[in-house]
Amino acid sequence: MIKHQVQCSECGNIFLLEDADWCEHYKNIGIGTKECTACRECICHGETFESIQKRFQDNINNGKFIRAEPNSFGWEYMCKTVKKVEV
Repeated sequence: MIKHQVQCSECGNIFLLEDADWCEHYKNIGIGTKECTACRECICHGETFESIQKRFQDNINNGKFIRAEPNSFGWEYMCKTVKKVEV
């Protein structure tokens, strides 16, 4: 089975996106990402739908984020550093 591995930019924890919970932004306003399984931080860095959407789009434009391939996991964006791993 292939999963997506990422390293938290806040604490350095390495975790699998599929095994992580959605962040509070996603739960409360409908846009967001998975949160770190150790420190619970996310990569949204905004408090409104518009500000998070703008940040994600800006990061796509500057090459830091990519649009996620079509998946059943629900995320639309991910950092370019995400790696596919077999588990």
